[in-house]
Amino acid sequence: GAMAPVYGLAENTVGLAFPPPGRSPIIDRVDRAALTGRGAAVSAGPDDPKPLEIVACGHPLPGHEVRIVDGAGYELGERQEGRLEFRGPSATSGYFENDAKTRELFRDGWLDSGDRAYVASGDVYITGRVKDIIIRAGRHIYPQEIEEAVAGIPGVRKGGVVVFGATDQSTGTERVVVVAETRETDEPARAELQKRAHEVATDIAGTPPDDMVLAPPRAVPKTSSGKIRRSAAKELYESGTIGAPQRSLWWQVLRLSFAGAGPQLKRLRRLLADVLYAGWWWIVVACSFLLAWLAVMLLPRLGWRWAAARTIARAALTLAGVTITASGI
Repeated sequence: GAMAPVYGLAENTVGLAFPPPGRSPIIDRVDRAALTGRGAAVSAGPDDPKPLEIVACGHPLPGHEVRIVDGAGYELGERQEGRLEFRGPSATSGYFENDAKTRELFRDGWLDSGDRAYVASGDVYITGRVKDIIIRAGRHIYPQEIEEAVAGIPGVRKGGVVVFGATDQSTGTERVVVVAETRETDEPARAELQKRAHEVATDIAGTPPDDMVLAPPRAVPKTSSGKIRRSAAKELYESGTIGAPQRSLWWQVLRLSFAGAGPQLKRLRRLLADVLYAGWWWIVVACSFLLAWLAVMLLPRLGWRWAAARTIARAALTLAGVTITASGI
């Protein structure tokens, strides 16, 4: 087909794993309890009513390697889920001028992808981002699966669902929070929608969410490319502002304009200073050249001409703000 599931990340110049050309997508049906509870990607039985379906992203590109490790950095075997690490000629050498982040990225020459995955028959299967996976009673809950299921409920906006773990300050555990966008304003209809979303999330996760929030359209923060920003949604939720009425468009435009005015003025000031200095430099050069030419033409002795030229040159450099120092002569 024209499309194929692949795996890549910016730290490896985008591409890392690709399936063979022309191969149809492979979907691995795994036992939900085994993967979420033990991290074992055990194949689900044919009569399993709720398997986890994970798409194969292909094999590592030539010259590249991937491995799956546990929390202590020990390499795991086939069909064992853990953190995906990689290395190869396309891998980054680190973050620009950030030694601390670079040290966090590497482990014995391997780079941490920040993703959880497992490998089966050479294929890479991505199960989720480390920072996005919610741990509840020792089980892993994958947000994207709940998001997709809740988004399929009539009345919920497609692409307007986000699931994340919020820290419960009283117990120190993670609370499962589901935020779903809807245009529904009728209270009985909203209550029914909330109930249905709660049931769907419970069925997928195997545990009920701690909070189900119905929010207005565009309440779920996204990147410019449309990807859900779970961390930002969590911050909004914990600050109590998710789903809060948004300012009018003119107010947002005005606020952004003022926010961007400072940097623009600084750039304009630097540009103006550069232009003025360049103009002043050319004036100094032109005047110095004219004076030097007159000195050469009018002074009768060669020594006087050289002395005048040196004086004019020093004056020109001083006027241009250029300082020359000599050492070791």
